[in-house]
Amino acid sequence: ADFGSTCNDSYRRDNDSDDATNWAGGCLTSDYGVPNADINLGYQGCIGDRAEAEVIADALPPTISCPTNVTVNTDAGQCTASGVALGSPTTTDNCAGETTSNNAPGSFPLGDTTVTWTVTDTAGNTATCTQIVTVVDNQDPTLTCPADQTVEINEGELFTLPDYTVDAVATDNCTNSPTLTQDPVAGTQVGLGTTVITITAEDDSANTATCTFTVTVNLILGLDDNVLSNQMVLFPNPTQGLLTLVNNSNEMLTGITITDVNGRTIQTIDLQNAGTHTNFSIKPLAQGMYFVHIDTEFSTTVKQIVKL
Repeated sequence: ADFGSTCNDSYRRDNDSDDATNWAGGCLTSDYGVPNADINLGYQGCIGDRAEAEVIADALPPTISCPTNVTVNTDAGQCTASGVALGSPTTTDNCAGETTSNNAPGSFPLGDTTVTWTVTDTAGNTATCTQIVTVVDNQDPTLTCPADQTVEINEGELFTLPDYTVDAVATDNCTNSPTLTQDPVAGTQVGLGTTVITITAEDDSANTATCTFTVTVNLILGLDDNVLSNQMVLFPNPTQGLLTLVNNSNEMLTGITITDVNGRTIQTIDLQNAGTHTNFSIKPLAQGMYFVHIDTEFSTTVKQIVKL
C-alpha cells in the first residue's frame, strides 16, 4: 500500500501479501459498509474497494509509565492495608482511546506486592508496567503484666526471681506470639525490699511494648518478731533524713543496721544506752528505699523506710 499523496492501492484485499501489520505508524479505520463498495480509509484521501467490512491498520503498541512505588502502614488492628491510593499511570498511543487496568487486590498484605498495570489501545495492542506496594507494620504489641507480687524470705536469704514472662499476656496485629523478655532476668537474686520488673514484648517488625510490676521481698517474722515489730515505731516515713525510734517494748535496744535494697550494709548505730526515744539521722544517704534492722537483746525486727 502506498499512502503518499498519490494512492496506487489504498487497501490490500484478502490473501494479498500486504496487511495491517505492515502499516506501522498508521491509524486507519474504515467505516462499516457494503463489501466491495468504495470506502474512504481516512488517510491522504485515498479511495479503495472494500473486501471486508472493517479495516484497522494500527500495529503500534501503546506506551505506559507506572505511578511511583507506594509505602503504607497496616490498618489499625489489622495486618493488611486497604484503600491504598496507587496513583495513575501515564499512557500514550498513536491512536486515541486507550484504556488502563491493574490487578491490585482490595487489601494488601504485609510486605511487598507487585501491581501490574496494563494499557490497551482500540486495536487491541497492549503494554504493561509494574508498581510495588509495600505494607509496613508500625503498630506496637499490646502487653499486660502480672499483678504486683509479695514474697517472704528468712533472715539472711535472697529471693530468686522466676520467669514472669509466662504470666504476661501479649497480642499483636501481625505476630501471633510476640517475643517476651524480662528485666532483671529470671534467676536474678534480690534482697529485702521492692524490685521493679520490666516485661518487653517485641513483634516480628521490631515494634515493642513494655509494662512493669513490682516484687516486694519481706522478712518472715515469728510470733515474737511480729509483737516486737508492732512495739517499735519509726517515724517520719518517708523522711528527709531525721528519724525517731520509739521503743514501746520491755526489751533493751542494742543497735540499728541500715541496709539498701540489695542487702548491703549502709550504716550502723550503737543503741546500748538508748532510752525509749532515740533520734538519729540518715541525711548522708542517697534518695531511695532502705531497711532499718532494729536489734534488741533477744530479737530483731525490720522497718522499711523511704529517704526523700
